[in-house]
Amino acid sequence: STLSLYKQLVLRMLVKAFFMPLMFTYLVTNVNLLQNPHSITQDLPIVEALETLMAFMENTRAVANDQYLYDTVVPYFHVADVCFAAVGYALSLKLFRSHVRSAEPTGLGWTVALMCYQPFWGTVIGSHYLFYAHAPNCFGYFDEGLFRYGWTLVLLFTEFVFVWCTMCFGTRFSNLTHRGIVTFGPYYFAKHPAYIAKLVGFFMLELPVIVYVGESTTPSYTAGILALVPFALVCLMYYYRARTEEAHLRSVNDAYDIYCDELAARKVRSRKRS
Repeated sequence: STLSLYKQLVLRMLVKAFFMPLMFTYLVTNVNLLQNPHSITQDLPIVEALETLMAFMENTRAVANDQYLYDTVVPYFHVADVCFAAVGYALSLKLFRSHVRSAEPTGLGWTVALMCYQPFWGTVIGSHYLFYAHAPNCFGYFDEGLFRYGWTLVLLFTEFVFVWCTMCFGTRFSNLTHRGIVTFGPYYFAKHPAYIAKLVGFFMLELPVIVYVGESTTPSYTAGILALVPFALVCLMYYYRARTEEAHLRSVNDAYDIYCDELAARKVRSRKRS
């Protein structure tokens, strides 16, 4: 109907109006982080951080080099991620087959998506209602050694997978819209690899489990368990993002169902071979 067409037009314009400036703001912020003479979380000059990175790669001992490795590499991942995202929002053109087929029509879908982005996440949701970042930082929680370095490398791998997912969309990247189904890269193995990688990274980075250290140095197991509650709610938020996205994609055409069937068949074949 004419009303539905106008609704879709307005929703598509709202997606672009909200996310495109946000992505370019993220891009400028992350580029500034690279140009800043200090790393993200430490007062360590970038030159020294790069030297520490080389020391890490050469398997020599360096003070807290896992922390500096993370702080040095992650900004480059973030810049790559928002570069592809910004281009995706800017180039929603039929010429590139990246045009919008449909915009998310439900209030729930919009709500859970917007909750994950500024200004809603940073100023309200993540900083007040679902705040769990005061759990012990993983770099200071473990003693230096192979396990701690391995933990850092796994963290970097989750960041890499998340950025890889964005890159796989190419010019079709966009929240709250159907712009085609991606079936390669991490999406060859799972339906929502970006969300999985993000949540695993969140969990590993903050480690809000069992042993919780507040302002005192005495571990509190009760507080540690309670710290899992807001993290579980964050997971629930991403679960509903995934479910609303799936429902939206299925409502447009059968392309997503075909992808899911192929993914399920691939998993069955893999289990049979093993």
